[in-house]
Amino acid sequence: NVYWWYLKGYVLYKLKDYRRALEAFYNASKVDNKNIEILNAICVIYEKLGRVEDAINLYKQILSIESNMEHIKIYIENLLS
Repeated sequence: NVYWWYLKGYVLYKLKDYRRALEAFYNASKVDNKNIEILNAICVIYEKLGRVEDAINLYKQILSIESNMEHIKIYIENLLS
């Protein structure tokens, strides 16, 4: 269930257990790989873990799903600077 994985990831993120949160969000994305909220959560964790290139690539994937998300474009610009 995508909601269960998302909720687990959210709780682990709040507990600052980023690696386990990432795993939960990965599982959620396997169920729904076009869910922008899940993909964005993965990006945030990538940033926390210093995986900037992974975050940028996934933000670009989000834009390919929903191109009018201006804040995502700003995130990418900030990560590239």
